[in-house]
Amino acid sequence: MESIRNPKLRWTARLEKLTEARDNAMEIQSLKLNVMAQIPEYLRHPDHHLRAIKSTYHQMKTDLSNMRYTLANLGRAPHAKTLHSRFQAIYSMVLAFANLLNSLLRAISHDHTSLLPESVGFVEETVTLATDALQYRPLGSSSMPLVLTTAWVATKDKFCRRRIEKLLEEYQSDFTIMNWLEVAFWLEARLVNVQSPYGRLGGGSLRSFNQTSED
Repeated sequence: MESIRNPKLRWTARLEKLTEARDNAMEIQSLKLNVMAQIPEYLRHPDHHLRAIKSTYHQMKTDLSNMRYTLANLGRAPHAKTLHSRFQAIYSMVLAFANLLNSLLRAISHDHTSLLPESVGFVEETVTLATDALQYRPLGSSSMPLVLTTAWVATKDKFCRRRIEKLLEEYQSDFTIMNWLEVAFWLEARLVNVQSPYGRLGGGSLRSFNQTSED
């Protein structure tokens, strides 16, 4: 998240070398550090990376589909609470970046035939996931504010946004070091800047950074 806001923080060949062993051992392609590290660059220069953005987004959809079955089974296992909470955290990371890349693709594309329904599904999935993760507060659900933030940005539905804001308020009390709604406003403003050369996102303009959720 910090590298999205701060262009001085960049992925380097040295960092890639240091994390190579970790990435090689990571079976979930979307969670490889060299994949996640490209997302800030995608947001800054989407026109230069359109093919890579689409490819990464497709991989995230595949990974989410593969992970859903495991997550559902762990949720039903009575003695797997710790494992369930850890897998929720992993799942939420992929879902967060899927929300973000879906929003980005809608900002730079006029064809939302599949993107918009996928976004609606991801947002609903985010709310369900974050609601279920409340049982693991505070440390076991520390990854939820990020995915809620990206879901808030991904939807313009006022009812959905209020549901997300209520969940963010609950999680905010656990992690006061960062105001997650301010992060959401910033991300939305960033997408507005990306969007302006391409047209409207999802058929309607995104709100400005300074507008509140009640406007």
